[in-house]
Amino acid sequence: MSNLGIRSGDTVHVEKGAPSSNQSSAPSSNHPSVPTPNHASSEPAQRSVSRSIVRKVVPADNSCLFASVGFVFQGDTGQSIATALRCVVGDTVISCPDEFPDVLLGKKREEYVTWIQNPQIWGGA
Repeated sequence: MSNLGIRSGDTVHVEKGAPSSNQSSAPSSNHPSVPTPNHASSEPAQRSVSRSIVRKVVPADNSCLFASVGFVFQGDTGQSIATALRCVVGDTVISCPDEFPDVLLGKKREEYVTWIQNPQIWGGA
């Protein structure tokens, strides 16, 4: 998301509008429909751009959250992207113990990492 200029704490607004004629089922690498955040103001940036939402069915295999995120960033819903994203979550939890204390995770950090990296476990909680 940092490639899009979106930072932690930014608010992203999604608006319903008429679909554009050049709609595709895969995300574009230069997202003209994603507004650039205005970090200097608390007011939402006002731009005249077309916006659309793509509905993509992902495998119902306990990794659908990760597959959905993989689709947004890579255009891929396969198990390999889901596994890679589960590893990113685990690595982040391990490397940032102050941001992810055991009480927030609901279990000991090492136990959480083992749990979240298991593709047979639903990763939405």
